[in-house]
Amino acid sequence: MFDKYRHVYLINKVTDSSFSLCKVLNKYESDEAAMDDLKKLLAKKITETDLLKKFDDKEI
Repeated sequence: MFDKYRHVYLINKVTDSSFSLCKVLNKYESDEAAMDDLKKLLAKKITETDLLKKFDDKEI
């Protein structure tokens, strides 16, 4: 019925003729914090759901 977490997407222009659709997992105050979570995500130390939980608690 209702999704548990908010869903935020963006369109990223890669080149003049290429675009990618991206799902936002969290909001960060610095690129270092975002990179840290990306490394944890790729190393399977955290999940997308973990990041969405943190994102859901933040104000937009």
